[in-house]
Amino acid sequence: MAEIKQRVPFNLTAWVMMPEHFHIIIDSGNSIPADIIKRVKLLFAYYYRQKRNLYRGRLWQSRFWDHIIRDQQDMNRHIDYIHYNPVKHGLAKSPFDWRESSIHQY
Repeated sequence: MAEIKQRVPFNLTAWVMMPEHFHIIIDSGNSIPADIIKRVKLLFAYYYRQKRNLYRGRLWQSRFWDHIIRDQQDMNRHIDYIHYNPVKHGLAKSPFDWRESSIHQY
């Protein structure tokens, strides 16, 4: 994310990375959210393929789901959803058990 933020400025509010997908809340500022997501996927795929000596094959779906946060209550609900996602998918017993999450910053 730090590498992408150097090219396209945005603020990362909450995140969770899981084996098959990720969730993030960003404030894109003047940047285009779709450009940020595209860069995240491309850069991750580049490093993933390089580490595993892969030269072809799709890693990501071409689409993504977005939502405009309406107010603080909506923000809190989405942050909670993101942090609880590893529990929902059976990857952890508690959101605090999942290392790849911004919950540890809250």
